Amino acid sequence: MARPCALPHRIIGLTFAALLNALSLDPAQAITSEEVVAAWKLHSGRINSIDYKATQNRKEKVYEPTLGDEQGRRGAEADVSPVVLIGHLRFIKSNNRLAFQRSSEVWNSLARRKVVLRQHFCFDGTRNLSYVQGIPASCGQITPSKTADAQLIGNVETIPIWWAHFPASQISQAGDFSVDDMKITEQQDQTRIALEVVSRSNKELFYFLRVDATNGFRINKVKLEHQGRKLLDLDIEYVADDEVGWRIAAWDCASIDGLHISTEVDECRVNENVPDESFVVEFPAGTEMVPSREFQFLPEKYQKDKKK
Repeated sequence: MARPCALPHRIIGLTFAALLNALSLDPAQAITSEEVVAAWKLHSGRINSIDYKATQNRKEKVYEPTLGDEQGRRGAEADVSPVVLIGHLRFIKSNNRLAFQRSSEVWNSLARRKVVLRQHFCFDGTRNLSYVQGIPASCGQITPSKTADAQLIGNVETIPIWWAHFPASQISQAGDFSVDDMKITEQQDQTRIALEVVSRSNKELFYFLRVDATNGFRINKVKLEHQGRKLLDLDIEYVADDEVGWRIAAWDCASIDGLHISTEVDECRVNENVPDESFVVEFPAGTEMVPSREFQFLPEKYQKDKKK
């Protein structure tokens, strides 16, 4: 097996590390939001491709039926029991192409047992392709698009990778944030900085970021709050990488719905060639294709349905 994150250009990596240090906190000067974002973009700009494989432990709340509630509907009196679900994921980004695969245990509330769910999402630059081997049927969809689907960008499973390696894209996503909406709220020991980011479309939505000023302002912690309620709490651990500065070793993410995901990275490859086959989704026989607004990429039977 190839060594993760191979470093073929060590001299270039050392030069890049020096640039990151230059953009890190100078104890004699107050740092600005613009400098933080500049360091983020420098790191992101060094990444042509990235390929993560990881193992996840998902701890979810399971709502057991109360007396007289034979359908198992959730209610104020329902008993809540935690269940631990094991899963594996793979995330690939090569320029603007994206792929996400997940095979994980999920809780089937009707059968009251664990089952395995498989998902595969891709954006090949012109189309979003998705496949879910689910319960009770497997479904697929192909949708022409100029942008990646939210399943690839805003997925709670992979959003830590975006914050770790492409944080500026999270700040400016859909034009909702800009550097003007960021402000330094705290500096500790000239090493750690707290940032606050306010949503333009929703002034009651806040991101609180804790960054490491000695390592290119990489993000160690993200909190998302709305009207004082914590929606997301994310902690990221890193290891050094001479070529791009850093890569993720693990992350821990908790959300408002009681989901708690602990993730350990098994393998990471940076700036290696990614074959085109990585951005292809196969639809096994029996997959039910879900129509989209555009029909030219869908099976013939849906094109016939459109003509009727």
